[in-house]
Amino acid sequence: MRLYIKNMVCNRCIMVVRQELENMKLHPLHEVVGEVELKKFITTKQEQELNKKYEYTIS
Repeated sequence: MRLYIKNMVCNRCIMVVRQELENMKLHPLHEVVGEVELKKFITTKQEQELNKKYEYTIS
């Protein structure tokens, strides 16, 4: 599953997003500016939590 995150513009953003996802038990496989690839699909509860923190689209 791939998330496209808006306003993710630097290495610090990548680090913060990675930490937040790991805290949610969503271990990212790969992160680049504006994009995160996850190992599995997110649950509805996880999606709601992400909506509070980030503006993103799912692919």
